Amino acid sequence: GEEGMSSPSFSSASILVGVGVVGAALASGLAFKRRGNRKSSADADVATDFDSAGQSVTISLPLWAVHAMPEYQSRTYRTDEEMMSLAVHLSDRNVAENTGGPFGAAIFERHFSEDGSSHCTLISVGMNRVVPLGNSTLHGETVAIQLAQRKVGSFSL
Repeated sequence: GEEGMSSPSFSSASILVGVGVVGAALASGLAFKRRGNRKSSADADVATDFDSAGQSVTISLPLWAVHAMPEYQSRTYRTDEEMMSLAVHLSDRNVAENTGGPFGAAIFERHFSEDGSSHCTLISVGMNRVVPLGNSTLHGETVAIQLAQRKVGSFSL
């Protein structure tokens, strides 16, 4: 390239999912295409109308996680170890804060530059919320996946 010109970059169609289990970790790749935000006011009305009848489910992160999200999202993650470190941290913190079981997860989007280098940005986090929210499906990875789907506006990651 020309001197002083930066290489253009592009975003890949991959998301890394890391699940930390107090010291043990598993990483896998998922593909997704970013689609337009498809939220409709009709969907919000349905949830509101049925909420009092027990026809909707609320998923929420613990307050400590909500407060920490800006810091987690401001970081640039370059290695699998950096990403897994966040998942393990979420797991440890969830236990320390007494806000759920020892499972944390993080979903990232990998961005590639034309020179072959890459970095990842955080899409969502999740931690075990089974006991606090009384829902046996709210494992750390399912919370992270559901919040990522909401953020990207698509069920297809």
